Amino acid sequence: MDHSTREHVRDATSWQLPTGLTPQSSRGRAVSTYLRILAAVSPTGARGCFASCEDTPVPRPDVVLCDLDGTITDSIPGIYRCLRHALPLIGMPDMSDEQLRAFLGPPLHYTLKEVHSKSDEDVAAFVTEYRAEYFGAGEYEFDVFPGMAALIADIGASDMRLALATAKPIESAVRVLTRAGLIDCFDFVSGSELDLLRQDKPSVIAHAIAGLGADPSSVTAVMIGDRKEDVLGAHHHGFASIGVLWGYSDEGELEAAGAGHVITRTDEIRPLLGL
Repeated sequence: MDHSTREHVRDATSWQLPTGLTPQSSRGRAVSTYLRILAAVSPTGARGCFASCEDTPVPRPDVVLCDLDGTITDSIPGIYRCLRHALPLIGMPDMSDEQLRAFLGPPLHYTLKEVHSKSDEDVAAFVTEYRAEYFGAGEYEFDVFPGMAALIADIGASDMRLALATAKPIESAVRVLTRAGLIDCFDFVSGSELDLLRQDKPSVIAHAIAGLGADPSSVTAVMIGDRKEDVLGAHHHGFASIGVLWGYSDEGELEAAGAGHVITRTDEIRPLLGL
């Protein structure tokens, strides 16, 4: 694949909570709310499967979609530090790591509004303060998970097209991939906008497919990610999914969401993609 021609963007119908996660917990409420939203927009008869597809092979895809936080990079240190910096501004100081886990996965404003009942004004104030600390600083506090750099490079060098599909703002995602030395492996970077547009995974994936110039009704694609949002986003479009267990999912979460394959090592992805 000719990397010099690549363009980088600058600018459920059925679900359940994973084992051990209750609707009464803060994490459970955040995930439950977000999944109801995803289920509401999931089309009937999507080309894909849910909880019954564990043994379904992934066909050789035209497009590989990959999540960022929790899949390519371990970004918890920077995210937690910046959360602890910004949350006291809206009356939420001294939160434990377990409490902060509620902010991983669903977009931050969903968790603040649906779990903690924060007003639009509080959410806006938090986002401004969080971004001031995160952009250009906390976003660089990450490590690439072992084996992922080589895997991304090999996918990028193959005849498959590779797109990032993250809820992180595009500008931040591009900076992270650049710092990680992986930006040239990607044909397109899809994410949210700074005005909070396009944070749900179905919209992010749709943007990625459109950015690649592919036809979503005929393209063969697989989504690689660590959270149920990645799996359900793939199913929304009828795409295959691969769930990775080195990220931020709860026990049983990916299986309950119906991931086609759930893996523990990066080398397990290679045969699934024909690498």
